[in-house]
Amino acid sequence: VSSANALNTISNIELKENLPHPMLDGVWGKQSRRASESYLIMSFGESNLQEAIDLTRQAGLRYLYHEGPFETWGHFKLNSKDFPNNWQSLKACVDKARSQNVRLGLHTLSNFITTNDPYVTPVPDKRLAKVGYSQLTNDVDAITREIAIKEPSSFNQFQNNILKACVIGDEIIRYDSVSSTSPWKLINCQRGAFNTQASLHHADDSIGKLMDHAYKVFLGNNDLDQEIAKTIARLFNETGLMQISFDGLEGCWSEGMGDYGKQLFTKTWFDNLKPELQGKVIN
Repeated sequence: VSSANALNTISNIELKENLPHPMLDGVWGKQSRRASESYLIMSFGESNLQEAIDLTRQAGLRYLYHEGPFETWGHFKLNSKDFPNNWQSLKACVDKARSQNVRLGLHTLSNFITTNDPYVTPVPDKRLAKVGYSQLTNDVDAITREIAIKEPSSFNQFQNNILKACVIGDEIIRYDSVSSTSPWKLINCQRGAFNTQASLHHADDSIGKLMDHAYKVFLGNNDLDQEIAKTIARLFNETGLMQISFDGLEGCWSEGMGDYGKQLFTKTWFDNLKPELQGKVIN
C-alpha cells in the first residue's frame, strides 16, 4: 500500500472489520480537516454562557470548551455554582449554545477518581485499583494508629505513593510511614480517611494498598473503568456535548493491561454514545 493511499486502506479495514469508524460531519475523523480545528477554552456556566458564546463567535470558532467543570471525577458531578441542576444545567447550556451554532465540550481525566467522589466516600468501591495486599497480624480497634501487617513491600515505597492510603473492608486508612524492620507496622495512621468509617478489624484481614496518582486521585480496575467510560458516554448522551479530551488515559494502566486498557476505555465510551453523536463528537 502506498503512503498516499494508506488512510483509505485503513478506512476500508475499519468498515469491513466492523471496528469503530468515527465520522465528523460526514467525513471520517482521520481525514476530516475539522477534526483539529481551533476552539475557545473558557470556564462557563449558566450565568455567563452568553458571554462565552459571544467570544467564541467573535473569534470565528465553532467550539467552546470548559477546562474543568467537575466537583468530582468518577461520577462526574458538575460544579454546583455554575451548574446548579448538575447535568440538566449543562444540557440547558448545550441547547442554548447550539441555537447559536456553537458546540460545547469539556475536559475529563478519564479514570482518575477524586477523593470526594462516591466511589471513595463514604464507602470505598471494591473495584478501586490496588498495588498489592498484605494481612493484619493483630486485631485493630477503631482508634489504633499503628497497624501491624505481615509483609510491607506494597506499602513502603513512596516514589509513586502520593496519598499513602490503604483499605481494610470499608475503611480507608492513610499512614505516614512503614517501620524499617520487622515486625512491620504502618505508622501514624489516620483512621477513617476521606470520611469513611473507622472500624474494628481482625488479625488476618486483608489490607490493600490503594493505587494513586500525583494529582491526588485514586484509579479503577478494569471493571470500574468500563463503568466510568459508560458514565462519560451517558453524560454526552444526556446533555448533547460535542467535544471531549481524554486527558489522563495513562491512568488506565492501573488495569494491568498496558495500552490495551487505554484503548478499551475510549472504545467503551464510543460504543455507548448515541449513534447521532458518534458522527459529531470531536476528541
